[in-house]
Amino acid sequence: MFELHFQDTNRYEYALIQYCPLKTFEVLNIGVIVKNNETLRYKKIPSIAELSHCFYIDEIEGLEFAIEAMSYEIDTHKLFKAHDVSNTLRITTPAFYTSALGIDDVTEHLFSTMLSSKGIHKPKRNTNDKDINHVIKKLSNVAHEKNYKALKFRQNIENAHKRVDAVTFIDKSPIVAMEISSPYASDFMQNFAVANIILQSLSQNKSIKERVMYIPILESMNKALLSNYQSAKHISKNVNGFHFLDTCDYSEVIGYLQTLTQKYH
Repeated sequence: MFELHFQDTNRYEYALIQYCPLKTFEVLNIGVIVKNNETLRYKKIPSIAELSHCFYIDEIEGLEFAIEAMSYEIDTHKLFKAHDVSNTLRITTPAFYTSALGIDDVTEHLFSTMLSSKGIHKPKRNTNDKDINHVIKKLSNVAHEKNYKALKFRQNIENAHKRVDAVTFIDKSPIVAMEISSPYASDFMQNFAVANIILQSLSQNKSIKERVMYIPILESMNKALLSNYQSAKHISKNVNGFHFLDTCDYSEVIGYLQTLTQKYH
């Protein structure tokens, strides 16, 4: 776990290295490229054979060759651009990320949070009735009760590298994007880091007008949980400028999203 500091922030540009098997139409994140004004770093999975234990691989040798060619190009020219390296390997459109960490730590952090195979072999965790799934279910129930059909959950949105937790729409255009993290989850700071990256990347989506971080306080927290929560709140509001909600009143959350969305009718 990386420590979070607030004194200084650095701006980075990053892109994902993605494998897109032709037969299954999956999109698998297998690496990350990060650069600032002076330095470029990248990290990829060490072994395609290792990945094949978790996912279907069309042609291991062909993919390995494409990765080698991509690595040579990056090492030689010290730059990268969004393009299809091969018919199954691509570099995504760059997004921006701000952090107090140095480029090596940011590269490790983005790699560990974005890698598709991360967590596949982790043991099953006990159910937590305050986790993100439960929060989304309760928000969905309230939205249904209010007949608020403009709000959709877990949506694929351009520029986001995972499904966004909650999105409001006007017609078919996404307007407000909200990511949710539970401070009671054992991996809260890791989940928050991913949510933070997603909201930052949506700054490039011209349709998205407002970005919201929701970290509900559902009961009292011990000192460690409170410290993590305060760090996440500071980063969301003061570093990144997101709207921030922590109410346990789900009706209030729905009303807030409605109000933000109505500004653009």
